[in-house]
Amino acid sequence: IAKLMVSELLLYNSADIDEGIKSDNLEKKLESKLKDARENFLSRIPDGVDADLSIFNSAWNRFILKRKKALETMK
Repeated sequence: IAKLMVSELLLYNSADIDEGIKSDNLEKKLESKLKDARENFLSRIPDGVDADLSIFNSAWNRFILKRKKALETMK
């Protein structure tokens, strides 16, 4: 679920993500969208499943690292 949600963030916000990475204010730029995505992630986890936001945050951080590298190679 986390990877899907991160992919959706990229799909609908790619320009903002790239701009946020380049200007080093990604978390602030996408603050409300990330908050919504994290809340949505938590709401989709079935009762009894041991999961928390660290799963979403890990997927997000992996994605951002890959995106930063891709942007660096495009320079």
